[in-house]
Amino acid sequence: GDWANSFAWVKKEGALAHLPGDPLLEMDWAALMPDAVIAGLPSWVLRSHSWAGLAVGWVHKAGSLLAVLPYGRGHILMTTFKLNAHTLAEDAVGQALFGGLVNLLGEA
Repeated sequence: GDWANSFAWVKKEGALAHLPGDPLLEMDWAALMPDAVIAGLPSWVLRSHSWAGLAVGWVHKAGSLLAVLPYGRGHILMTTFKLNAHTLAEDAVGQALFGGLVNLLGEA
């Protein structure tokens, strides 16, 4: 039939290795799941600079949920995960992700 499934993933390496669960995101990530993706990135950026992503259908429409790219003399981190006052205060996965993002920038 004409159906499309989706899956989201996180690269559990380095500063993000401590995140709970499997690389494929499940219900423990529900409070953090974004309403949007970072679209329009070239495929080489998705492969080499994306730390989390979402794919729809037969892995067609891939988008990034978290990317770290060189910018000037430093780096820029972009994410659409819901890291807001509530998830940072109440959600253990959100707290772990935020700590990992700070460390990820330190490694970049």
